[in-house]
Amino acid sequence: MNYEGMFSARLENLISAALQDGVLTDQEREIIRKRAEKEGEDWDEVEMIINARLEEMRPLEKEGTPVKGTGISAPKEGYYITTEGEKIVIPNDEDLRIMPPKLCYKYTHIKKIVFQSSLRAIGEKAFYECENLEEIIFPVSIVEIGSCAFCNCLSLKKIDFSQCTQLEIIGELAFLGCDSLKEVILPASVKEIGDGAFSSSNIDKFDITKCNLTTLDGGICSNNTRLKELRIPDTVECINRSFVGKFNTIIMPASLKEIQPELVQGYTQALKTIDFSKVTQLRTIPSNFIADFPEKLRELIIPNGVIEIEDDAFTYSKIVKLFLPPTLETIGDWRISLNREIFCFSPALEKLESIVYDYETIKQHAVLYVLPQYLDKYIAQRNAERIPEHILEIAVIPDEYMYYYDN
Repeated sequence: MNYEGMFSARLENLISAALQDGVLTDQEREIIRKRAEKEGEDWDEVEMIINARLEEMRPLEKEGTPVKGTGISAPKEGYYITTEGEKIVIPNDEDLRIMPPKLCYKYTHIKKIVFQSSLRAIGEKAFYECENLEEIIFPVSIVEIGSCAFCNCLSLKKIDFSQCTQLEIIGELAFLGCDSLKEVILPASVKEIGDGAFSSSNIDKFDITKCNLTTLDGGICSNNTRLKELRIPDTVECINRSFVGKFNTIIMPASLKEIQPELVQGYTQALKTIDFSKVTQLRTIPSNFIADFPEKLRELIIPNGVIEIEDDAFTYSKIVKLFLPPTLETIGDWRISLNREIFCFSPALEKLESIVYDYETIKQHAVLYVLPQYLDKYIAQRNAERIPEHILEIAVIPDEYMYYYDN
């Protein structure tokens, strides 16, 4: 697929210059990011295109090179396969343990692939831009799908790995740009799904809850307009990239221990709910956790167990109701531009000024609701910090909200 000409001439020139040597440094990436954001481009989308261009430039595996996660070496190039009109049949041959990279690169005539083999890995770009491919019957022995293996297979509608109980790895951008893709069925054996693996598709059925993932890239289904809810497996401990898509709801797992900054950004405009109800092991809400005005996210319950909320965790968000757990001790400086209600179940916070940080400039007003036994204490703290009462009003938590945490 030709990714050039998608951006302004200046941004294209920056990208071309940076990728000239086939390597993108952190400094080059940051320069491109600043230019892209200045031009109003979605950075996650720009980054995905850059990664795709890098993939096209990257040398393929050579014969004898072990394939990640399998311990298998790539076979000789030019391995013979059987073509039956619009169908490709991969024979049952013990010598064929991995599909060579680009083996069927841009085979636009094929509509069906049948694996009748003990195949364990499909090499990168093996079926890249097979635009008319509609059906794949995967072997039960498959362990890994390489990066960009089925990228831009525009006619592929369903992927069923349900019988592939040894599948562990789905590489980056593996099914990127499969416009017709609506359903993906994954087995419990999956341990890794690469960034952008199912990006730019129209998936509306995508269940990863049975997968054995420990980390998750929020961009695995980026630029998908149909998927409304994402349930994260209970094995995931870290989410290391921001969510991009039209999600209404993101349900966090009980196993979650770490989230990276900018988990939710403004272009997740449809998001209404982040459900932390199962989470007990998370200790820190990072800076820029929610950034750039997600329009519909108006209520957030921080899970019990969180000790610290860092600076700018809710930068200019439009949250109206924010619930703080009994375990919370430290809060950074927040910039929340709207009037809001904060329900605090913590017996003590280090400083209240952080809640209405820079209030003289932003002209904010907040109501801090606290448990009745701590009311006098918080009023005294507000007065000691010289925060005007009309800026930070303090009252007892209404009865209808008392049940939010176990007290």
